[in-house]
Amino acid sequence: MATGTQATPEVIQSWVEVYNLFQECQGARRERLQQVADRLGVSYKIARRRLRNYEAMHNLPTSVPPPAAARASHSRAGNGEGMSSNPTEFEDRQMTCADCGEGYVWSAADQEFYRKNGYEQPKRCKPCRQAKKAQREGAQHRGGNR
Repeated sequence: MATGTQATPEVIQSWVEVYNLFQECQGARRERLQQVADRLGVSYKIARRRLRNYEAMHNLPTSVPPPAAARASHSRAGNGEGMSSNPTEFEDRQMTCADCGEGYVWSAADQEFYRKNGYEQPKRCKPCRQAKKAQREGAQHRGGNR
């Protein structure tokens, strides 16, 4: 395992279980992860984290959305072509916001910052991330006054 932490055999087995179920499911990555989460009775985030850990452990391509042409072909090659062999090399990437559907650029500098700090790849543009954060903080504030 390339990471700096040691996972127990039970934890690694949970990653393997998620990966195997993920391979059995049909549909887009999100749909397949939701199916896995439902089968295992865990949250979507836990299923996603376990799958990403398995992929990292085996140096498989992670949850970076493939280009539209690759999604259309439903390719599951997983051979890592086009992936940088040096994790410190980043290029600006065109992304699509999961909330508003608008395109935005995830800069190389932001990618480096995210990786350095252990953050997951953003799925929302900055304005939508800020709105989601404000909504979350508002809900926590309201919940704390009860």
